[in-house]
Amino acid sequence: MSRQQVITLINYIAQAGEAQDVQTLLFGLAQRVPQHGETLMTFAEHMKQIGLAEGIQEGKRAAMLEIARAMLQRGFNSSTVTEITGLSKDELQQLPH
Repeated sequence: MSRQQVITLINYIAQAGEAQDVQTLLFGLAQRVPQHGETLMTFAEHMKQIGLAEGIQEGKRAAMLEIARAMLQRGFNSSTVTEITGLSKDELQQLPH
């Protein structure tokens, strides 16, 4: 298999498969298929960075939701809360008051 085929296959497995821990899968494959070990390890590092970035984004969003909720409870109007937090009006409407 070519490098691109390996990347495509692993990407498919990670997105469509039911692997709970893609990094463990990649490390195991790297040991069993040493000719593609470097590609698999690079992909594992990439997946780790994406996971970290997604976690940071989720944390920021959760913080903005809490700030928005507090602002609404203190009487700020929804357009001001939307402008400050970057949340949509739909997101604000879903917040518990």
